[in-house]
Amino acid sequence: GERVGEFGYGTTGIFNKRGEIQLNGVKKKYRGRGYSQAAFNEGENRIKKERDVKEIRINSTSQKDALHIYEKNGYVKDKRKNVSNTVSRLVGLEPMVKKVR
Repeated sequence: GERVGEFGYGTTGIFNKRGEIQLNGVKKKYRGRGYSQAAFNEGENRIKKERDVKEIRINSTSQKDALHIYEKNGYVKDKRKNVSNTVSRLVGLEPMVKKVR
C-alpha cells in the first residue's frame, strides 16, 4: 500500500519504564480517515506488550487534530518540571503523558 504518514515509538528511562511515541503524522490528504488513530493504538499496544512500562509520553504539536487524538486516548499535559519537558516547550511542543496500568 501507499505510505500515508510517519509513526515511531520506543522506550526510555531507567530500566525502560517509560514508553515514548516519537512521531505521529498523517499526510493531509489522508486525514480524517482513522489512520492516525489506528497507528497510535498499535504503537501503544506494542509498547505495553514489549515492555512493562509505567507511563507513555508524547510531545504534541499544538495542532487541534493531534491534541484531540491524544486527549481522547487519555493523555494529559505533563506539568512536571524537568529538563525533557523544558526542552520540549522551548521548541514549541506540548509534553503529554498517560499512566499505564
